[in-house]
Amino acid sequence: RSFSYHLYLAHALWDWGVPPSPCRETSGVDWLEHTDQVLEQLVGIGDELCRFLTLPTFSRTRHRVLRSGRREAARTVNVAYRLFDMICTQRMLRLA
Repeated sequence: RSFSYHLYLAHALWDWGVPPSPCRETSGVDWLEHTDQVLEQLVGIGDELCRFLTLPTFSRTRHRVLRSGRREAARTVNVAYRLFDMICTQRMLRLA
């Protein structure tokens, strides 16, 4: 939570320019809209991370031995990879 909060503050408040000509004022960017988009992405990252961390386990013996267990493990791994990809590539790239 702390990292997300500081990332939001970095996008919302910091002036990335070098004094005496601050870039924030002269950039022509709607900073309120920008910070709203950053907040939307951070909430999405938190939601997807929660879903990723609460996925069922797939490393028990039944997931290795039984055919139905292997299918269940394969489905869980597939969902985990898609969520991880969504968090790492799609959401993080939108913040850049």
